[in-house]
Amino acid sequence: MKHVVSGIEYHKKGKYNEAIEEYKKAIEIDPKFTDAYFNMGNAYYGLNKYNDAIAAYKKAIELDPKYTKAYNNMGIAYGRLKEYNKAIAAFQKATEFDPKDAYAYSSMGWALLNLKRYNEAIAAFKKAIELDPKDADAYNNMGIACRKLKKYNEAIAAYKKTIELDPKDAYAYFNMGNVLIDLKKHNDAIAAYKKGIEIDPGSTPGKTGLAEVYFLAAHFNDAYALANDLLKEKDISTQFILAMRFVSISSLVFQGKSAEAAAELKEFIKFYRSIPGEYERTWDYSTIKEFITGNKKLAPEQRKLLLQLVDLLESPKEKGDKKLKQLENAVRDIFY
Repeated sequence: MKHVVSGIEYHKKGKYNEAIEEYKKAIEIDPKFTDAYFNMGNAYYGLNKYNDAIAAYKKAIELDPKYTKAYNNMGIAYGRLKEYNKAIAAFQKATEFDPKDAYAYSSMGWALLNLKRYNEAIAAFKKAIELDPKDADAYNNMGIACRKLKKYNEAIAAYKKTIELDPKDAYAYFNMGNVLIDLKKHNDAIAAYKKGIEIDPGSTPGKTGLAEVYFLAAHFNDAYALANDLLKEKDISTQFILAMRFVSISSLVFQGKSAEAAAELKEFIKFYRSIPGEYERTWDYSTIKEFITGNKKLAPEQRKLLLQLVDLLESPKEKGDKKLKQLENAVRDIFY
């Protein structure tokens, strides 16, 4: 028992390797020490060693087939590996042994959401909320699922409930902002994003999202200024750098600042070419693409150029590299 206690203390301090060694000692003394395996799984999870965590949780379940916490944590670990069907199976086991386990239903909804099984996800979140009416995460994730199904009013209601339960949840405001963008209520979306940033001033997703909303609301000066402020930050990821360069370039084009846009496009191409390989691409350009396509103020060649740029950004890096020459030719034809 003392080794498990010691392991938990190490775990609290973030010393996961030391915690694992203590749990192993406990298991040497008692090979049927279920909690030692469970806690060891948690420590492996803390090290992002999800397969090792799953193996430890499985051992705990082997010793105690009704260990619902082990099923839940194993499901989360499977989720981190994007093995969502296995995650769902684990959460279902947890609910089988404890039908009132709100966390298991909420987690199941999260896995279903990732599989784009939105109606099933909503049903799981509703069950979680029925069991735990104060589950802010379940409301937030239910809002995401509702938005995917274009149930915008239901999504907004879910986010409002999230905020009611957790007024400091910046992402609930950002998510609400996204729904308001879908509804083309851009000024309301700006207000929602600003509120979220007020709560979490360091949120890169929040600030990049606000830059996008400024652009969609035709506040091109604000979009340009915020995008360039973000580009000065040190820890911004490749996909956000590209997105903010795009917002900056597009804002200049819409303002008729051709020389500046051409210079920034040249820098964009240079940066894109320097990216060593594939990068995370979760930024959604669909709303921006719709805005550019439907805007009548752009000259046809400008519209074509910006849509060409979007096409490159939506492409895997290898394909994007092949499209650079076409982009360079378009820039030369329009600006030089």
